[in-house]
Amino acid sequence: IFAFGQYDFRRRDEMLTDPDWAFGIGLKYTFLSPNSRPAQISAARAQQDQAVAGLREAENQVALGVRKAWNELETARQQYVLLDSSIAQAQENLRLQELAFREGQATSLDVIDARLGLGGARVERAQAAYQYDIALAQLREISGQMDRFEEFRRRADEVIDHE
Repeated sequence: IFAFGQYDFRRRDEMLTDPDWAFGIGLKYTFLSPNSRPAQISAARAQQDQAVAGLREAENQVALGVRKAWNELETARQQYVLLDSSIAQAQENLRLQELAFREGQATSLDVIDARLGLGGARVERAQAAYQYDIALAQLREISGQMDRFEEFRRRADEVIDHE
């Protein structure tokens, strides 16, 4: 419902057929509208449901990503720990080959092979440490704590210094 009014203060510029004033009351009612309110409400609810489902999917993806990153981190840690025994075995092999070489029971090629084996085991352990750092960085990134990466890396069970 609305009201309106009009009055012309400049009468000398108007024609004789123009009115000096006018007023009225109006009513606007939409009887048949292409934009029905129930359809708009149901569309808004559907959009809200879709947003909630998207939020749940995002939460599931984050949880899955965290679980995957944690598993990769644990795998790299276990691989690093298991490689300690390989290094110990390679060191013992080198010690035995050097003793055998001094006694004339082995060749210098056997000693070189033992040293290469020890070097290979150390390289594998360094690769496992690198994979651990990568997995830790991915876990920190997914969990939104990338700024704490260096703190966690320093708190690792063992920090490899360049030997």
